[in-house]
Amino acid sequence: MAIIEALDRTPASVTGSSPAVSPENFIKCMRKFYRHWKEDETEIWGSSCAIAVATPPPSEDIRYQKSLALSTWFFGHQFLETIMVFLSRQIHFLCSQKDSDVLKPSKMLVSKEAGVDIVLHILKKGDDGSALMDEIIRAVCAHSESNNVVIGHLAREKPEGKFLEPKVLTSFISKADSDAFYLFDEENAGLPAVKQAPKANVMVPVKPVKQLQSEILKKKTSEAAVRSDVADHKLLEGLGRSRAMDELVAYKNANDVPVSNRLDIIQVDKQNEAILLPIYGVTVPFHVCTIKKAEIRGESSSGVYVSITFNVPGTASGLQDPRLQNLIFLKAVTFLSKNRSHAEEVIKSVKTVQKGVTERARRASLVSQERLQLCDGMSRDRIQFPDLWIRPSFGGRGRKVAGTLVAHVNGFQYSASKTEKVDIMFSNIKHAFFQPAERDMITLLHFHLYNEIMVGNKKTRDVQFYTEVMDVVDAVGLKRHSARDPDEIEEEQRDRARRKKINGQFELFVKRVVSVWSQPRFQQLGLHFERPSQKLGFNGVHGRTTCFIVPTPSCLVQLVESPFLVTSLREVEIVCLERVALGQKSFDMVFVFQDLKRDVVRIEVIPMASLDKIKDWLNDSNLKYYESKLNLNWRMVLKKLDEPGCDTNDRWEFLNPDATDSDSEDSETDDDKYEPSEAESA
Repeated sequence: MAIIEALDRTPASVTGSSPAVSPENFIKCMRKFYRHWKEDETEIWGSSCAIAVATPPPSEDIRYQKSLALSTWFFGHQFLETIMVFLSRQIHFLCSQKDSDVLKPSKMLVSKEAGVDIVLHILKKGDDGSALMDEIIRAVCAHSESNNVVIGHLAREKPEGKFLEPKVLTSFISKADSDAFYLFDEENAGLPAVKQAPKANVMVPVKPVKQLQSEILKKKTSEAAVRSDVADHKLLEGLGRSRAMDELVAYKNANDVPVSNRLDIIQVDKQNEAILLPIYGVTVPFHVCTIKKAEIRGESSSGVYVSITFNVPGTASGLQDPRLQNLIFLKAVTFLSKNRSHAEEVIKSVKTVQKGVTERARRASLVSQERLQLCDGMSRDRIQFPDLWIRPSFGGRGRKVAGTLVAHVNGFQYSASKTEKVDIMFSNIKHAFFQPAERDMITLLHFHLYNEIMVGNKKTRDVQFYTEVMDVVDAVGLKRHSARDPDEIEEEQRDRARRKKINGQFELFVKRVVSVWSQPRFQQLGLHFERPSQKLGFNGVHGRTTCFIVPTPSCLVQLVESPFLVTSLREVEIVCLERVALGQKSFDMVFVFQDLKRDVVRIEVIPMASLDKIKDWLNDSNLKYYESKLNLNWRMVLKKLDEPGCDTNDRWEFLNPDATDSDSEDSETDDDKYEPSEAESA
């Protein structure tokens, strides 16, 4: 709720070391507040019967918060770690003894002049404030004129403090009421924190895990049925397409083959991307893409052996044209060369031509992007961030150079030099992440794209820009260091200041970019920066290295170590937790996607202590998960499930341990009912 913008600002007055509240200023501001509340009760305040403002605890960080600004505007003093609940005729304060002493002198005058009573609830030492909060909630319920209690609060401000924790409000609703309504701020809701076990004397209205997982399974099954119906009427194009025979033509006819005076020499035609091999006195051309491997293999007194292996049908990298399956192919040839330098030059030329063909094929497979529209105006008016590194890097030898990221009209452009540039269109961004340096050495911006782009000579779908907040490698001397060493303390303070400064620069850049994305022309793209939740993170092995993996509102990511991990949760069909058994110290997690032709994502060696936390996160993310005591061969499983005619309703039932247990129980029951006949007894 935009409270601060609707209210005029009044200078704060603080006298000496002991703050005092000006009753006249408080009454003036309070009347403006209540007048605005009454005039815009439905449109802005959501027909709320009470307004709750919770201020944060003391902090060394310099930051702007609406609750503190409102406290300063009202009283000329910041009431820290205080809850203020505004009713039509009362204002309840849950505060410390020191803050209550500041408010007491104004109680009588405010009640007399404004007709509003100030009710103080003093928080004692060691008290969590739950009993006092119960009194405030009872007062709100008693003050409400209707059965529907609506409490307004400051949006986009995260509650902080030891007693600002979730509270069960339904315990005060009468059992005679058949309906209860909840109002949530879904627009700014992020991932929920790790759930804590409720107290024994509190009834928490949470669905059982089995019931919740059953509902998720029904939803996933219906979605899979819809996708199956659509797939029956469409051909999947471009998935795993291999190079066809018609594309591998070096010469259109025999007259185009170069004529050589020598028929006993291997030649490489770089212009036509072909290698000419002398076979039985005839020069035979082969396109370089038909060559799987070219190498020097062994040598003798007469010379060296040049071995050339070809791609043939029936191999993983071979030609998959159906017209070629019944033909006879040359698989490998070996030549004896007396000139070793010529043999090495031939191998080098073949690899160079193959590299150029591969590079051209990569660029040809890229989806064409719209043209970047450069923004006009002075450089100081542009949204730009200098001194950023990029991953993957441009490559090449020599010292790496940092570049500048600039947000233009319809996309980003990163430039490290006049020739090294990367364009990222807004329309090609699938997910955008901002991860400040909290437990890592870098602060980063990461973009996961719909279609691959070229960064240097590399084709990638993930582009990252980062800055190191401190040196990753720190030289440590041999002498002992004291914890009270002034130099070390000063160095730590400098590191904290640098980390805070860099994080602030990134946050400012992100806010300016989000303001561009909020324009009407980009709203349909749904672009926003996601921030990983470190509290929900866990350790695991991805890409042969142990890393810290964290969830975001829509993804599971690992953005610090290469290779990166970005798993979009809306594309996930099920999650399988493998090696979950008694006595195991770790388990594996496998993400199976809705597109069964896509390889699964596997995270291994996750500590067993993170199992309950991960299950809670999967439930909150509406993901169906199964448990398995063994690792599965997912390539064979998905191939079987993707066969035509496979039932989409019960295809995951083989992973359900309950179904397996029920079958075994039925068989045991049948065995118990079996009685031998008289003949068998004899």
